[in-house]
Amino acid sequence: MNLATLPLFEIVTILMLALTAGMIWLRMGDHVTSNIPLGYMFVLMLFYRGFDGAFNTWPIFLYLMCVVFLRVDLFSGLVQKSIRFAELALLAYIAWRLVGLLLGWPAL
Repeated sequence: MNLATLPLFEIVTILMLALTAGMIWLRMGDHVTSNIPLGYMFVLMLFYRGFDGAFNTWPIFLYLMCVVFLRVDLFSGLVQKSIRFAELALLAYIAWRLVGLLLGWPAL
């Protein structure tokens, strides 16, 4: 399926890219137990389900696990920093994939 032929695909993808940049900015701060990442995850899942083949399943699932683990606040210290690093890496993948969708790069 060619996603670029769908109506408003570019606008929705640019909005998702802006939301992803906002999430990266939020997570660089000290907002570990914020509810905003759960809302972003909901919007990301709508995008993921709406445009089949836009993302691989595992990075999205792992990002969801990082959000839940950080929201519950079970860990502290090095474990929490490792989860935050993994979450930022997965957000970077999401941003990279959104740019790839806009430029027409094939999925890996």
